[in-house]
Amino acid sequence: MNHNKFLSSLREALEGNMSEQAIKENIQYYKTYIEEEVKKGRAEKEVIEELGDPWIIAKTLIESPGCEQTYESANDTVTQYETQERKMHIFGLDTWWKKLLLIVSIVGIIFFVVTLVVGIARIILPILIPFLAIMFLIKFFRDK
Repeated sequence: MNHNKFLSSLREALEGNMSEQAIKENIQYYKTYIEEEVKKGRAEKEVIEELGDPWIIAKTLIESPGCEQTYESANDTVTQYETQERKMHIFGLDTWWKKLLLIVSIVGIIFFVVTLVVGIARIILPILIPFLAIMFLIKFFRDK
């Protein structure tokens, strides 16, 4: 398949599913991409095979959120997302107080678990020890 056939198939798949302006921009994008790759020395057929089926590309473009966006507005949207991502703060252990908070939290959890186990043992052992002693005596006398 040559680039003209690829682009016409892509146009055909996009028509009726997005605005004419968006179709023109997508066609221009893929046309420019193919031309640039050919200028780099790659074979046209290889570039088109790498891109894949134009109908699948069209389906991806149509189903993508904001498929009516132009490339300029899409770039603005990407820039907004990148700005938002930079504002996100991930809790790291880069300061002394964060490390101290982590250590105190771990010690607190360990203390809680030990307290829980000891509490359960204090409830169960007064019942369990006499029960085991009685079972041992029954088995001892039964064997004799």
